[in-house]
Order: sequence, then C-alpha cells, then structure tokens
Amino acid sequence: MIKDETRAILGTVSRIRELSTLRIQHELDARGYPDIVPAHGRVLIALYRQSGPLTMTELVEASGRVKSTISSLVKSLSKNGYVERFVSEEDRRVNFVRLTEKGERFQTTFKDITESVMTTVYSDMPADQRIELVRLLRFVECNLDSAKIA
Repeated sequence: MIKDETRAILGTVSRIRELSTLRIQHELDARGYPDIVPAHGRVLIALYRQSGPLTMTELVEASGRVKSTISSLVKSLSKNGYVERFVSEEDRRVNFVRLTEKGERFQTTFKDITESVMTTVYSDMPADQRIELVRLLRFVECNLDSAKIA
C-alpha cells in the first residue's frame, strides 16, 4: 500500500506550530523577555498596526481569536506593563486597549524576532514557492473556517 502523504497535513501543521512557538520563545528569552509568550503576538501586531487604541471587539476581529483568549492575553500583557486597558468615556460598556511606553519600546525587538524567525522558516525557499505555500494554507484555513461544527 502506498502511503498517502497528503493525509499528514494536520500533523505537519501542528508540528510547524510547535517548532515555531519554541523558536519564538527561545528568541524572547534570549533577548530578556520571559514575560512575553508567542501567543501575545496577535494582540501586539494588531496594536502596532494602529496609531491609537483598539476596542476589545476590534482586537478580537483583528486577531481572529475568540474573545476569552484575547481577554486573557490582554490581561497578561497589562499585568506585565505592555498594554493598558481603559473604559470609553462615551460608552462605559466599551473597553479599549492601548500600548504603554514599554509596549512601544518592545516593537523593535518584536520586528527583529519576526524577521529572524521568518528567515529560518523560509530559508532557501524561492519567492514563488513562498507565495504558493501561503496561498494553499489560506485555502485550507478557509475550508476549516467555513465548515459548520454541529
């Protein structure tokens, strides 16, 4: 029987995630940021792309994560001084998150770590293959995202 390599996709993606998380955590620790974990990246990316604060709802949308996950990540980042939360003056039900000075200073390190990890990820892969890889992975992501869970 011929082994169907295409059936290994979930295991392969899972292993890539595990390895990339370990690589990022190693870089963070080596640079003196043991209070940051790779999962914080989604929140930080969303805030770095903005010129001001974001609502929790905007962070959830920008990150593609569920509200409880984002709330937990924001709580951790706030505890460690990278972001601060505050309530809207116009609508007390709306909570905002913004970077602190410490969070702003971390942006350069964040970019350096991202560049280092991406260099490792793609290594000698030609640009056209990189583009195709991302396109195919997004196709799989869309399939999984659109599938209804009963």
